[in-house]
Amino acid sequence: MLAIVLLHHYLGNGLSIAELMQKVATTPVNLPRPSLPARSRGMRILLTALMPIRIFYDTADSLIENYCGTHLWTKIRKIKKYYTAFTNPIPVEVTKKVKNMHGVSFLSVSLASISGAMHRVMTDVGHHVPERIKIAFTIPNPKQPEGMYNTTFFTFTFLPIEKNSTPENLKRISNKLAELKLSFDTLGYGLLIKCISLLPIRVGRFLKRGFATAVISSFPVLEENGQLDNIDVTDVISTIGPCNSGCGIIVLMCGVAGNQRISVSIDKSLIANEQQFLKIGPYIEEEIMHLYNLGLKDGMGSDKKLDLC
Repeated sequence: MLAIVLLHHYLGNGLSIAELMQKVATTPVNLPRPSLPARSRGMRILLTALMPIRIFYDTADSLIENYCGTHLWTKIRKIKKYYTAFTNPIPVEVTKKVKNMHGVSFLSVSLASISGAMHRVMTDVGHHVPERIKIAFTIPNPKQPEGMYNTTFFTFTFLPIEKNSTPENLKRISNKLAELKLSFDTLGYGLLIKCISLLPIRVGRFLKRGFATAVISSFPVLEENGQLDNIDVTDVISTIGPCNSGCGIIVLMCGVAGNQRISVSIDKSLIANEQQFLKIGPYIEEEIMHLYNLGLKDGMGSDKKLDLC
């Protein structure tokens, strides 16, 4: 059985989607909630004292880096047609093994595999391959209120686009994500975006167009099956197309039953060959297994060589 659910407004933190599922299906959804990094009392006091200064410094530093960087694929202003590709279900345990082998975060493994897959697709179609692209993350609120609230924050950084997923690139991405955890630019961007929303629409679109090439959301994966009208939901594919936000690529990661699906949507004006673009799903899977097998080769694990295909 296939069920298609259309959402009028995509709530990017995943937690609000869980609330929506409960409202519609009247079924409890046990979705892991994010938590703040554990810090000592002294560190919390110090960070609180520095917050007024760090918010402006970190946000200004990020804005300068973003606007001085490449503006590749950020000129999409109207809703257009797009292609969508996605992976087969990827066992979360496999990604966790790669994470543990290389000593990085779970999200870093997914991003590194997407980076390698993008490089391969661009090379296949003869597209210019940039050194990196601007990305925006949706960051859920650890103190998510009850009900269907969209309390998502955004943080912005760069994703290096490199041939093949390498441990070096994986570490680079992981270190960058670790830096973002200590940055106050997420709060700064939240305030900035609210201020921009008060301006005329055309002015707001012009200011936001350089923020990101791709928007990425990663939802926690349910360990058990979901349910809809008392029917087990064993697989979920979540997609959304590029809109008038200025970006040309949307990447969503979610899943149930311990398996994750990664979907990538791209504006048709960016890649003309649909068949070549559809390879990005298998490419992502191959990149994850490439990192896994590299870990085995370097003696980081004792499992046998695996193949998702």
